[in-house]
Amino acid sequence: MIGDDPGPTAAHTARRTSPPARWRPPSTCWPASLRPLRRPAAPSLLGPILDAWDRVARRRRHIRPARHGALLGVELRRHPGPDVVLADGVVVRRGHLIGEIHIDNARMRDIARREGWFAIERARDDLRAIARWTATQALDGRPVAYHATSLLGPLAARAGFDTEPRRRTARARLDEWYLRWLLARWSVDGRGRLARGHGRLRLDECWLSADALVARHGQAMAEAATPAR
Repeated sequence: MIGDDPGPTAAHTARRTSPPARWRPPSTCWPASLRPLRRPAAPSLLGPILDAWDRVARRRRHIRPARHGALLGVELRRHPGPDVVLADGVVVRRGHLIGEIHIDNARMRDIARREGWFAIERARDDLRAIARWTATQALDGRPVAYHATSLLGPLAARAGFDTEPRRRTARARLDEWYLRWLLARWSVDGRGRLARGHGRLRLDECWLSADALVARHGQAMAEAATPAR
């Protein structure tokens, strides 16, 4: 009848019982420096401590530049882990001499500022220098293989390295936390670098046998270059 309360309609009921939608700002509203990082890294507050740690660690490793002005350097050491079988059949056993590849982060940042992606070609030239040096060493005195632990495994794969995701352990997560900080510390984009790209910036184990390094990179540089001591 006219004037009687018809009761709540379905629309009214839905408005009463449905919880209010939670507003989420689009990620593009925030500058990269304020966006939550997809890849956790050490906070900037720890920068001075980690900077000092990095300098001490590099000195203790006795890293030798691949050539004058190189981005890459080599640390000669004994393989401490279990046997590793590489794609070309070479087996790296515990105690074998290997070359650990390191990046000079400060030099990489300076060159990237001036030359952009041409810094990658500089790194390839360094690999050629390492290959030329390797070819001049006696078989019983040269590294069996070269190794790197990197957040940028795809770049290593393009240079011929076998890449395998590092096993997820507490140590691996701690190393990633530190290396992501290192990447942001020396990147032209700062911490904004951690918000770019695909994937989660996880560690890869990268291996390339000495023979494969010489075959792939050793013939591309005419002059021989010896890692500086």
